[in-house]
Amino acid sequence: MRFNGRWIIALGVASLVVTMLLFPRITASDPAQGSLKLEGAWIAKVTSLDGVAPGTSLPFQWSYVLAPSVSGRVASLHGSVNVPFPPLIPYDVLTPVVGELIQTGPDTTAFTSIWYGVRKGFPVDEIVLIGTSRGEARFIAPGRLEATHHFAVYLPNADADGDGIPEGEPVATFDATTMDTRVRFGS
Repeated sequence: MRFNGRWIIALGVASLVVTMLLFPRITASDPAQGSLKLEGAWIAKVTSLDGVAPGTSLPFQWSYVLAPSVSGRVASLHGSVNVPFPPLIPYDVLTPVVGELIQTGPDTTAFTSIWYGVRKGFPVDEIVLIGTSRGEARFIAPGRLEATHHFAVYLPNADADGDGIPEGEPVATFDATTMDTRVRFGS
């Protein structure tokens, strides 16, 4: 088989097209932001609530750190509640929030998280509630996310198999929207 210039150019163009199809870029809605990666330290402030007792005032707030996978498309979440919602079930302390985010589109993610309300006791502490949040988030600007949370609160007996994750019906549900801001050097 003889190679000529046209054949080499065609092969180069075909290789470029295949590369573009197999390895799509993940870009943000803001071209200046570049490729999105789920990483960094964040502060989430509640901007709206639905399904919470009337007269409940804002803002509620939590902070979290995202530890990304190598791809930057999946991240583990670890955080703490700074200003909690009014307790539906009395507790003494809230555990750290843990969870995971998965990038679902060029500027969107899905997430799930869980935490526990603990009553201090002797001889042992006792879990009195399990909280979960599932939802979606959208990057709206560099270092800014808008997230929609679907919260559920469970009694400890909802964890029938003892794995720490509740099943069945929650005792309460509500929705919230947050504006999340990434903490950057020099912020």
